[in-house]
Amino acid sequence: MTSGARHDQYAGATANLCTGINGGGCGSPIAAEAGVHADLTAIHSIRRNRPQSVRPRL
Repeated sequence: MTSGARHDQYAGATANLCTGINGGGCGSPIAAEAGVHADLTAIHSIRRNRPQSVRPRL
């Protein structure tokens, strides 16, 4: 494992804060490890966006 890497994180993962139910009305993607100050009063859901995993061919 490289310095600073975490085994439970996906490289390139993002999340959106959404005002609608079931992932509707989402704002811009927020990168993993980005610090964000947000009023969560209007937030009804958080959509996690994981990149497709790429497995090497054997």
